[in-house]
Formats: sequence, structure tokens, C-alpha cells
Amino acid sequence: MSQTIQEKLPSFAFDQAIQIQTQPNTGHQPHHTHDVQGEQRVRQAIKAAAQRNTALLSQLMATADAMTAFANSEVNVDKTREELAVQDSLVEKIELEAGVYRIRVSERRKFLTRWFYILTRMRRQLDEKISGAEKTYRNAVVAQSQAEKRQQALRRDLAQTEKEHSVLGDRAKQHATVHEELDKLYKSIFSGPTPGFPDEDELEARYNAKHEKHTRDARSLKLATKSSKEASAIGRAIDMAMDELEKAQDEATSPFFGSNYATQYIRRAALFVQKAEELNNDLTQSLVKPIDRSLIAMHKRLSEYFALARKTATEGCDGALHAGSDTIECIEQVRSELSHASEAQDRIKATIRGYHKNATRAVATGSRELEDARQALHGIRQNAFEKTVGFGAAAPAYHECCDRAKGFVDEAVAESAPVTDEGMPPPPTYEKVVEEE
Repeated sequence: MSQTIQEKLPSFAFDQAIQIQTQPNTGHQPHHTHDVQGEQRVRQAIKAAAQRNTALLSQLMATADAMTAFANSEVNVDKTREELAVQDSLVEKIELEAGVYRIRVSERRKFLTRWFYILTRMRRQLDEKISGAEKTYRNAVVAQSQAEKRQQALRRDLAQTEKEHSVLGDRAKQHATVHEELDKLYKSIFSGPTPGFPDEDELEARYNAKHEKHTRDARSLKLATKSSKEASAIGRAIDMAMDELEKAQDEATSPFFGSNYATQYIRRAALFVQKAEELNNDLTQSLVKPIDRSLIAMHKRLSEYFALARKTATEGCDGALHAGSDTIECIEQVRSELSHASEAQDRIKATIRGYHKNATRAVATGSRELEDARQALHGIRQNAFEKTVGFGAAAPAYHECCDRAKGFVDEAVAESAPVTDEGMPPPPTYEKVVEEE
């Protein structure tokens, strides 16, 4: 490669291109047949797009600082908003204090108050109190005025900052749009086999492999995140069931014990156990296969604990209540089964947390590798313009303006589906159940 090419390409892209060109042609490497007509078509496409390519690269150079400026502006806007929120609270506080001091001055100036102090020969003490209250009130008014001036200044600053932020946002969008247009242009010319440019084909294959791996890693992260949230939801359901059992025990031990209230609480506990059981059944469906054997064993035990607790709560305790048997013993039995379930669920949650940590690390590493492969591929494609038409390669700052590794990570995290408390039993009415006679 020429010195010009080396200067135009990022260091890693140049190294990868050199490795490709210097690799021996063994039987394990793909054999490139020379397609003259295909190469001519590619070169014609490059020539036809040369002016467009140069124009897009010029637009990128003109807005190269847009993304950084927009990010810095966003930080400034957030900081100003926080300062204004603090100042708003301060103004409100000072206004309340000034109002209190104003009332004190008014109360001490009332006719009856003054006559009381005169009759009790404490006029001087009253004057001192009035003077002190007036001084405190004046100080509060001054502080209020200063705080309001600062508040108005911050509001003006925020308005100006938001206006500038909006302008920078438009430039950042323009910059991102140019990147998208350049990606589309290169894809239309170089996507798939590119006769006459074997190094581009090699780097494209490498990029596609990294992209496929990143897609798998992102899916693993999504599933691990979903499983982690489902495990947390199971824990919340167990805690809610325990709370209902605690209320049931309070009713059962009350001197005014009535089976209706305890029955409601136990039945609600059974509903929470049922919800936890349903979430647990779906838990392994969200995990990346194959699943660790120890996790499968823990999951099976947890299912057994839930089934036993639900059966005891719906059959055993209900029968004990209506038969007048020992309700406390039945409640304790359900609580014991749920305690075992909680311990098993904590171990499962810790294991899934490890899965999530590994998946997050894989996405971060894979995103970096994917971006490096993308930059190398774009570098080779931009260099093809210079080799074909004598111009069109990007300046070194091209890759520095918009590294996409973090964006790949953010996309993978954003795709992780949330798990809510939807489907949990509704809040209790705590109304006494009237039994049929």
C-alpha cells in the first residue's frame, strides 16, 4: 500500500488490510476468480458516486464537532435545570419565612397587644420585640429579593441554554443523517462480493461475522435481563404472600378472633404464591440455552415449594379455619414452605445475576469489536474511491467524530423487555366476609 493510503486509513484498518494482502494463499482461504466485467461495474459505480461521496465527507467535516458540542450542551442544560430547581425551593422557603415574620410584626402592633404591655409596664420590651421582628422581616425581604433575582437570572440562562441546545441538536441530527447517507451509499456499491477488491470482501466478511456475534450477544443480554427482572418479581410476590400471612396470624391470635378476616388474608397469600409460581414457570423459558444443571435443580425445588405452599394455603388452612383447628400451626407451615422457597429463589437470582453480568460484558466487548470492524471496512471502502478516481478518502478525523461502540451497547440494553407487577392480586378491601347461614 502507498504512503497516502496508510495516512488515510485508521491504524487498525491499515494493519488488517496489510494482513489480508500478505496472507499466503492456502487451500483454506476463499479463491477469488477475476471477474473483469464485475470489476468494471464496481469501478463505474464508484466513479458515478465519487462526487456524492466527497460531498458527504465534506458535510461530515463541517459538522464534525456537532455531536460533542451537543453532548456538552446537554450536560449544561441539565446542570442549569438542577440549579433552578434548587433556587425555586429556596425562594419558596424564604417567602414562607418572610410571611411568618410579617405576621409577627403585625401581631405585635395590634392595639390590644400594645395596651397589654402598657398596662403591665412592659412597653420597652414590646418596642424591642417590634424592632427585632421588623429587622428580621426586613432581612427576610432582602434575602427574598436577592433569591428572586438569582431565580430570574437562572430562568434566563436556562432559556438561552435550551435555545442553543436546540440549534446544536439540529446540527447533530444533520451530522447523523450524513453518516446514514454515507452508509447507504457504500452499501449500494460494496455490499456482497466486490470484484477487483478482495481486501474489501475479506473485511466485509469479518464485519458480518462480528455483527452476527453482536446480535447473539444482544439477544442473550435481553433474555438475561428479562430473567433477572422476573426473578425479582418472584421475590416480591413471596414477600407479599408473607405479609398476608403475618396479617392472618395477627387476626388468628387476636382476642377478637374471627375466621373471616384470617381467611381473607390466607387466600390472598395463596394468590401471591400462585403468581410467583406462574412467574417461576416462565423463568427458564427466558434463559439462554443450554441452562446450567444446578440452576435447573434449584428451579425444580422452587416449583415444589410453591406447589406445596399453595396447596397448604388453599386446602389445609381453609379446612383448619372452618373446622376450628389450630390455625396458627397451619399458617406457620405455609410460612416455613415460603421461607424455603425464598432461599431457593435468592440462589436462583444470584445465578441469573451472574448470567446478566457475563452477557453485559460480552455485549460491551462485542460492540467494541464490531465498531473496529466497521471502521476498518469503511476505511477500505473510502480508500477504494481514492484508488479508482484519485480522491474521496475520508480524513483521519472521520472515525474519531462518531465512534458507535457505545451506541451498539445502548441499543442492546434498550431492547431488554421490562417486567412489571402486572397480574398481581389487587389490594385487599379488608371488608368482613358475611358467611351464608
